[in-house]
Amino acid sequence: MSLIKDFLGLVDEDSENITIDSLFDSEVERSVYDKWIKIFTDLKPVAIVPMLAQITETYKMSKEEEIIVLAYVKYFEINIMKINKFMQDGLDGLEGVEGKGNENKKTEYSGSMFG
Repeated sequence: MSLIKDFLGLVDEDSENITIDSLFDSEVERSVYDKWIKIFTDLKPVAIVPMLAQITETYKMSKEEEIIVLAYVKYFEINIMKINKFMQDGLDGLEGVEGKGNENKKTEYSGSMFG
């Protein structure tokens, strides 16, 4: 079975505390996992370039690993673009969804200011 399928099996057990340590066959596998968690948490959308420079100085990576890091950077870029579009569009995208932005929607008032 694959590692991800094994993980999904843990998730399906309805346990409150999911521990992935049982998925690793060795300390080497766990250290690889920890390395990627550290890299992903160190990368911040507001400081991609300096953090990439620091990561390349800190870790010796294969070309495949560098591709993974660049894919993660692209993931940031895509999500930032989505957030920017959402912010530009405002809450109009939530129109028609009860309780989602409609309470703040302003209506045009055609009367006088003082009644």
